[in-house]
Amino acid sequence: MKRTLITIAVFISALVVSGGSDPAMGAVLDKSCSASGFTGTFRISSSATHQLSYYYKITKGSNPGGNHANINLTFSTEPVLTYQSPDSMLQDGVFHYLNTGGLATNPVGVQFIFDLSGASDPRCTMWVSGVV
Repeated sequence: MKRTLITIAVFISALVVSGGSDPAMGAVLDKSCSASGFTGTFRISSSATHQLSYYYKITKGSNPGGNHANINLTFSTEPVLTYQSPDSMLQDGVFHYLNTGGLATNPVGVQFIFDLSGASDPRCTMWVSGVV
């Protein structure tokens, strides 16, 4: 029984990391971009009822910097809507929920502005789209 539970846990972890899906649980899509040693990962998660949620993860590598990163979103709506995060996004290498006030589309344009101490803040931009 213990071996079966471990196997199931490993399978579920691999499924989430790879962007797989399970019709009962919904799906997850991750996409990353990098600049100057920072990496931003944006996650679109879809529930079984197709409700979209967003998460982000920022790793700063060996760069100095605090937790004043920004994430700007451009939604694929007509008219085009945007979201600008507070100047307080964490750079701790952990996924965090991004509350966009109910705005959610797929695809979505994502811009990470990383917080680099004592220098100009590096940034990267990408479109995230796909089946979730």
